[in-house]
Parts: sequence; structure tokens; C-alpha cells
Amino acid sequence: MEVYERGDKVPAKFFFLYFLRNDLPFDRLGVTASRRIGKPVVRNRIKRRLREIFRQHRGLAVAPCDIVVNVKRSAAETDFSILEADFLQTVERWRG
Repeated sequence: MEVYERGDKVPAKFFFLYFLRNDLPFDRLGVTASRRIGKPVVRNRIKRRLREIFRQHRGLAVAPCDIVVNVKRSAAETDFSILEADFLQTVERWRG
């Protein structure tokens, strides 16, 4: 995947974010949660939460980009507000 090969990798407490600028007029999000995270119910809940954070804060990046989130195991028991804060701080570090 091009984002992994050419993009910027930014570690966070609960996930890794990969950023790659695109030529589209909008941002795109991809979320990966492996089986090590938990059962399908747990993985899907984390993905829904991350998609909602992305939706609420659309346009965070300076220019349109592709963002891929690789979820860590610790995200499974984390509250939504903590995930949101970690996501926003990580995006700010990347923009920084």
C-alpha cells in the first residue's frame, strides 16, 4: 500500500497513524485492527469510534491526505474521549 511505503508514520499511545498527501479535494481514512485486538465486536467498535472522530474533525490536515490508522491492543479498553484526544494530538504533531 502506497501510504505505508511513501507516507509519514507517526506513533501514538493507542495507534500508529500513516499520512500521505493526495491529489483529491478531500481526506480519506483507513482503519486496520488485527485479530490480536480482540473479537470482531471489539474491533468493529474501535473502528466505528475512529471513523466518528475523523468525521467530527474532518479537514484537520493542512492539505487533503490519506490517513491509515493501525490500532494497538490498548485501544480496546480506552474511552472515546481519550482516543479522540490522542488522535488530535498525533495529527497536530504531524502537521507541526
